[in-house]
This record gives sequence, structure tokens and C-alpha cells, in this order.
Amino acid sequence: EGVDLYAEVQIIDVNTCEPVQGLYLDFWHCNATGVYSGIVASGNGDSSDTTNVDKTFLRGLTPTDEDGVASYTSIFPGHYTSRATHIHILGTYNGTLLENNTYSGGYASHVGQLFFDQDLISEVELTAPYSTNTQELTTNAEDQILSEEAAEDFDPFFEYVLLGDSVSDGVLAWISVGVDMTRAQTITAAGTLTADGGVMSESTNAMGGGGGMGPGSGMGGTAPGSGMGGTAPGSGMGGTAPGSGMGGFGGSVGGPEGSFNAASSETDVTQSTTTGVTQSTTSGSVAAEASDPACSVRRNL
Repeated sequence: EGVDLYAEVQIIDVNTCEPVQGLYLDFWHCNATGVYSGIVASGNGDSSDTTNVDKTFLRGLTPTDEDGVASYTSIFPGHYTSRATHIHILGTYNGTLLENNTYSGGYASHVGQLFFDQDLISEVELTAPYSTNTQELTTNAEDQILSEEAAEDFDPFFEYVLLGDSVSDGVLAWISVGVDMTRAQTITAAGTLTADGGVMSESTNAMGGGGGMGPGSGMGGTAPGSGMGGTAPGSGMGGTAPGSGMGGFGGSVGGPEGSFNAASSETDVTQSTTTGVTQSTTSGSVAAEASDPACSVRRNL
């Protein structure tokens, strides 16, 4: 339940200035009251409700099309203490879509987060059920991860228009981002969703930071039964890159065939050992225009 969100994300290869087709974009965010599915932790709703580890709402996976665009339908994300309103994203390439609609193999070219204008957030927060959220609202100006991205001259904010007279009629949002397709990142899952339910990783921590922007970004999908989605079976969730994961309370990351990881902890995110960069710094995506003035957005909404 929440404000309808329709989003398009275009992915540009910063080395060629061409759209990237076939990049699988994994995305997730909290619900209107600041709760992620697939995780049980202090600060994430009712931590005594262990069944949340089995849930997959507001998660999805979808490939980019010939224009490098991934589209998805969801609800506008809510907020939780210490973080501004955001969406997590993971871009994976050269993997395999399995028969059960999970995604395995390939390499992760980006771990990151996308944000919304404060005026839009403020308007959404006045509507139910967002207005029932008792957690402290952290503004964009107060968010440490967002400030790190802004300091690097990245623009992680969606452009948007309202689909009617107010946010209650829905929001159309879009963004173009650049990905360094030669880059591979090491990511660690916080949990795995199996046929028997969710299993938490021993290293899972509570709410925290997570991969920001730096060269690479994406998102997408439309899921059955969850308001968000992608290619995962009946849940809006899919797998990516076996045995790996990504930042945020969410994330769908791959495991062996027949299962897929359900959630990841922001504090578990690292980049490859060749860079030595951890989740507390910006990770992998930059607007194509900022990376190379010759690159231009090739998709008009």
C-alpha cells in the first residue's frame, strides 16, 4: 500500500557512451512504514516477527532493453531512522536466467542507491500510510551516503512528474546513469531465500549505510503480488550472481539453481579487493554526462 511509482532507468556504458542491453537490474526498498522484506533485525519493523525473513515484497529483477532502459512498477518508498528515502540497486551482467526465473552467474558491475527530491518526499509523507510511520524522518541534507555522492558531483536523483493533481495519482520517475562495464564488485548476501523459506546470514547487521553511487547503476521490474517486481517466481524477486549479495536490508542475489538470496545487509557490501573500497564509501555509478561530456542520454520519456 502506498503511492504508485512508475520508473525508468537508462544504463549507459561510460566507456562507449552506448546504451547497455541485457544488464539485469536488481532493486529493493522498504515499504511505506520503513520495513524491508527478507530481513529480521532491530529497527526493521517488529523484530519478533521471524516470518519476515520469508517475505519478498518490494523486490525485483529485470533486464534492460535495446535502449538500455529498465522499467518497473512499485510504490514510493518510505523512510527509516538515519537514512533518507532511497532505492537500492544492483546491476549484473553475463549471467544466466534459469528455468525457475532466477538469475545466476555473471558479474556485478554496480552496487548503488537512488534518491528523490525532498519536496516530493515531503508531499508523499503527508499521505497514508506514510503518515503513520513513527520513525524519525532523515532529510536528504542529513543523509551521509547521499552527501558523499553529491561531493563527487554525481546526480543520484530521479527526475519526475506527478500523474495527476497530487502524489495520490501516482509518480512517473526516470534517470540515466553510467556504468563501467569493465568493473566487477564483490558482494555478500545477508540472507538466502530457499524453497523452505528464508535463512539469515550470520554476518547480517541492523540498519546502516550501503553502496552508493560511483561508476554503475540500475533498477527495474514489475512483480506479481507485491507491487514491485521482476523475473522472480511469483514474488517480485530474483537471483543474481551465485553466492553473492548486496547492500541494504534488501536485495535479491543468486544462490544455487532453485533458490535465490532474499536480502542483504548494507554493512555487508564491499567492492573488489583490488580497490579495497567498503560499503561506507560510494561504490559504482555516475551520470554519463558527468563521466564523459561526449555521452548523451539516448532515451526521451
